[in-house]
Amino acid sequence: MTGIGPDSLREAARAPRFLAGVLDHVAADEALLLAFAAAKEIDPEAVMRARDILTGGHWDRDTP
Repeated sequence: MTGIGPDSLREAARAPRFLAGVLDHVAADEALLLAFAAAKEIDPEAVMRARDILTGGHWDRDTP
């Protein structure tokens, strides 16, 4: 879907913007987000916070 081939995927994965794009994709599909979070045994909100950090979005550590 991205046009990135297997040869360049590993290199692209090192870039924060690429990882932010992956998290954007996961966050855009609630079922995928919940499945990913369950598989990794993490809170879905942690995925959203990681995406916000990578994209420069606002995340306040003291916000519940």
